[in-house]
Amino acid sequence: MQQFALDVDALRGRSLADFHVDAESRAALSDALSRHGSVRDYEIHLKDAGGRPFWLLMSAQPIHYAGETCLIFAFANIDDRKRTQDDMRRKAMHDQLTGLPNRAMFLESLERALRKARRRGSRFSVLFVDLDHFKEVNDTMGHTAGDQMLLAVGERLTKAVRQSDLVARLAGDEFVVLIEEHRGPEEVMIVAQKILALLQRPVMLEWREVAISASVGIAGFPEDGDDIDTLMKHADTAMYQAKERGRNNFQFFSAEFNRLSLERSEIEKRIRVGLDRDEFFLQYQPEIELATGKVVAVEALVRWRTPPARVVLPPDFLPLAEENGTIIPIGEWVLSRALQDQRAWRDKGLDLTLSINISARQLQQPELAESVRGALQSHGVAARSLRLEIPETALMGESEAAARTVRALQEAGVEIALDNFGTGYSSLGLVRGFSLRVVKIDRSLVSSCPNKRECAALVQAVSAMGRNLGLTVIAGGVETEEERRLVASLGCDRAQGNFIGRPVEAARIAELAQAPTVPAE
Repeated sequence: MQQFALDVDALRGRSLADFHVDAESRAALSDALSRHGSVRDYEIHLKDAGGRPFWLLMSAQPIHYAGETCLIFAFANIDDRKRTQDDMRRKAMHDQLTGLPNRAMFLESLERALRKARRRGSRFSVLFVDLDHFKEVNDTMGHTAGDQMLLAVGERLTKAVRQSDLVARLAGDEFVVLIEEHRGPEEVMIVAQKILALLQRPVMLEWREVAISASVGIAGFPEDGDDIDTLMKHADTAMYQAKERGRNNFQFFSAEFNRLSLERSEIEKRIRVGLDRDEFFLQYQPEIELATGKVVAVEALVRWRTPPARVVLPPDFLPLAEENGTIIPIGEWVLSRALQDQRAWRDKGLDLTLSINISARQLQQPELAESVRGALQSHGVAARSLRLEIPETALMGESEAAARTVRALQEAGVEIALDNFGTGYSSLGLVRGFSLRVVKIDRSLVSSCPNKRECAALVQAVSAMGRNLGLTVIAGGVETEEERRLVASLGCDRAQGNFIGRPVEAARIAELAQAPTVPAE
């Protein structure tokens, strides 16, 4: 009687059905008794007279008493056990950091949503939400700050959706949203826009405002798939499409993009196989001193010879390699092979600076400086003979990880050049901030000099400031005699481009170095 918060008199005339938590559980018990006539160890969820819920384990067996068929009941209180089980299940089905449902619970919910949508002929959508540049927060501010950001993201995502929708954390910085029974893509688009707007607000981490954004991919039932695996895969594909289109946006899945995605996946596999099969090779483009025409440096340029002997140039595979991470093993191979060639040139008496391009993805690798040190030592090449060219855009994000790597490379004695100057903000503040000694003007700016006075003025200004700061200014992409004479007159120290010398095999470099180009003046 104590369990029901009633005394014996108050309990008389009351039915067990009066204490069920909901009509569904009452109907389930009634159905079980109707079908089987008895139940054994049956869990029932009841509530007492005050409305407090509790659990009982019940067995019911029919007996004959005084000419009547009756049910005899036996109850055991399992409230504590159920609470423990529920707590264990909650922990197993929820993310420990954010408290959101985890992958297991999300997949259960998605399975239920799928069955319900099939039964009712309704629709639902899955939204994959992946944070942009989250790794930089962990790398530069530590995992505690990263955890704080993930907590903030979870709270904002929950605010962006209806109470009936589900927000879950899959892993790392990957979240997912399940929107059930919507009326079409317009409604989903509104939710996606709200998610992006809420996430764009800076997060306060360790007394600093940190910018945040996300890429969202959307797949809907039934148009984008009629099973869980297909919907998840298509939402993930759409999310990567959002990243490719500049991040901080959302994309719906499209079959055409899925086809392209599969092609790109195949290229990624071919790149890895190509490295194993030694299909990559290097060519070197000379760089001259404009005042003397002397070859003073060569830039290593990677090429890919795919079967049956087709040569693939960098623009056709390096952007993809940068995105999927295969740029890291490619970069390691380029460094090792180029230093091997440079050692051979030095053994022939050639004193040339070797220039190698470093991408933004490589610059984020904390072990890059140590890897470069090891390669120099392994091939017996002096650090002062190596120049690493870093794109201007890779240094504009104020990434602490990139700054640490640049400083470590400079401490190792490697020369750092600001590459592609003129494609970003064209700010010499980067030169001062990173203490760089070399600036390489992008070919797009060089080619505009003959026809655009403002471009010529910018090149002249950079050259003048370079002289005052002790910088070496290189004009890249010089394609004509007119351009060579012009960049020389504007004050550039060196030049490179197809007019100066096309990329050649390593064996040709000695020949070019011993037959210098005629100076511009």
